[in-house]
Amino acid sequence: MGTSTSRGADERSDESSDQDSDLGNILQYLIRSGQVHIISAEQDLDSDNDEFVAAASPPRVVRKPNTKILDRSEVSLLTRQACGLMEQDGHDQPTSLSAMISARERGMNGKCRFSRADCCKISNFYLPDGVEMVENYRSKAFCGSYSKDGNLFLSACQGK
Repeated sequence: MGTSTSRGADERSDESSDQDSDLGNILQYLIRSGQVHIISAEQDLDSDNDEFVAAASPPRVVRKPNTKILDRSEVSLLTRQACGLMEQDGHDQPTSLSAMISARERGMNGKCRFSRADCCKISNFYLPDGVEMVENYRSKAFCGSYSKDGNLFLSACQGK
């Protein structure tokens, strides 16, 4: 009976540390992006609020860097093959999802299932990789999510 209690406590501490890690990662991202500034709660008796200086803005990011040399490298080739963007012989695979399903049904992959590269390509096809306006609101938009156990709620809103 003592072992089940300690085992349950270990599981709760693992979940708690996972949540702490997730919250820490989110906070690090927000700080790096400049969306959040940390202000110390401690105040010196002789200092006043006029001395506060905001953190420098994040560095400017080039939207389309020149990747010609990288695109011709072996690392790029291996990555493209692993992600399902190229076949092992170096030819480009069809980008159509219906063509991939048809090839799977015909057994073109050797087995009647998707390869790991095909699964990666399909998930990359459906996950966004750029900014696109979906909706425009007149006020701030909020979003949030509960933790698995329902004890924590993390919310966010746009910055302006």
